[in-house]
Amino acid sequence: EGVATGDIVVDGQNIHTSGLSAGRLAASFPIRVTATPGKVAIDFVRDAALSLTDIRQGGKPLAAELSAAISGGFDVSGLDDAATGIVLHHELSIRPAPVAISGPLAIRATLGKIVSGGTLTADRAWRGRVLIDSAGIVRGNQEATVTGIAVVAETGAGFASPAVRIAVGAVRRVSPAPDFGGFAVAATVRNTGDVLAWQAEIGGLGVKKLATLAGLHDLRRGEGSADLSIPDLALGPAGLWPIAAFPALKPLRNVTGRLGGEAHLAWQGEQHTGRARLRLDGIGGESDDAKIEAIGGVIEFDNLFPLSTAPGQILLIEKIDAGAVLTNVSVRFALMPGGILRIDRAEADVADGKATLVAPAIDPVAGTAEGTLSLTGVRLDRISALTRLEGFEATGRIDGVVPLRLAGEKIVITGGSLAARGGGTLRLKSERAAQVLKTGGEQVGLMLRALEDFTYENLRLDLDETQAGDAEVKLRTLGHNPAVLNGRKFQINVNLATNL
Repeated sequence: EGVATGDIVVDGQNIHTSGLSAGRLAASFPIRVTATPGKVAIDFVRDAALSLTDIRQGGKPLAAELSAAISGGFDVSGLDDAATGIVLHHELSIRPAPVAISGPLAIRATLGKIVSGGTLTADRAWRGRVLIDSAGIVRGNQEATVTGIAVVAETGAGFASPAVRIAVGAVRRVSPAPDFGGFAVAATVRNTGDVLAWQAEIGGLGVKKLATLAGLHDLRRGEGSADLSIPDLALGPAGLWPIAAFPALKPLRNVTGRLGGEAHLAWQGEQHTGRARLRLDGIGGESDDAKIEAIGGVIEFDNLFPLSTAPGQILLIEKIDAGAVLTNVSVRFALMPGGILRIDRAEADVADGKATLVAPAIDPVAGTAEGTLSLTGVRLDRISALTRLEGFEATGRIDGVVPLRLAGEKIVITGGSLAARGGGTLRLKSERAAQVLKTGGEQVGLMLRALEDFTYENLRLDLDETQAGDAEVKLRTLGHNPAVLNGRKFQINVNLATNL
């Protein structure tokens, strides 16, 4: 029995274990040892210090330094009990310094206070727990916080079959903008020799089981693989609510449908490969500007690093209402490396006719796109954007081709042409138009009177870009109004310049 104090100093080099190594281990433990019958207690009289430098995995740099301050202590019991044997128990509080992890992860991590406790029995069976109140993770310009981390580790006798169970209360993105909500993670990790095997279940966004993840990693070779599975999830307030994940989607209402998918990831050193499948079934929603109903299809991603799809992906959409009502929409597309979207062919029924779009290069980041829109047999009186124009009515069917180019917020049209298929009517009774054109003289007055009930024989619209960068619309039509000049025919030519 008695009490003793002292310092234990450790200074070692070239430490190796299970594919990990450290160039140097330095530690200082200022301890007090208290001995009583059958038990020895060891406490830190002040903070202990632990530092590992030049940490490598498979010979490649992993971190320049890991260091921490430690308080708490250990006790050894059962010294006088041959039946139970010696039992080691510890309770520690650890405050690690920020660390930068290099290699494929390339993250900077800051951990909050770590509380650790555990028991080692005489047969060398271990059971311990670690609680981490919070962690901050930075990768490039991305930053996230993790809270409520709990780890339980245990082995069988002789340290056999080590296993770790991990629970994470919430993971949240902080910057560049907090655009998704929190996720919870529960995982089990087992170590068999140099191989780590894990299974994890991810929940959040109102869904208990959002996804499952299982994988292997060979510590010595630095290679592994993982499989992610997303069960078919119902969208909406009662199921997965995407607005909770991405506040940028807040303008969406009445989100419906189901989605699911799976992904396979593999890595070797700094090389990553992956493929994935995303299933969409009956997905829809609406905002103030548009309403979409029943998006369906399966998207095959042939690579995740960088993200791209196999050619010929197809999505079917039952209805899009955004000024013009499109139904029976079919889109054949591919996502190219670099984020370029290629639309091989998009078709839709619109106003009792057909619309077709081909766009070989859409760059969402640069805000540029090129494509060709073709219209076949579209009824003017069924285009809702036209029917909402004050005092304007039109009938007839039009065909034509409109080349489109998007530059930022601006649509540029070069060489577009639309023509009526046979005759139809135009009716314009607009006080606003009359006020704007009242100084145009007698000819303009006759034109406005004729357009109040104009039956045309032919109608053509030519669209081009003006030197000022606006769209120039040339309307050419031949027809008559029975109530104007005894039904004499008018050839009306109108040039308009507008910013589309």
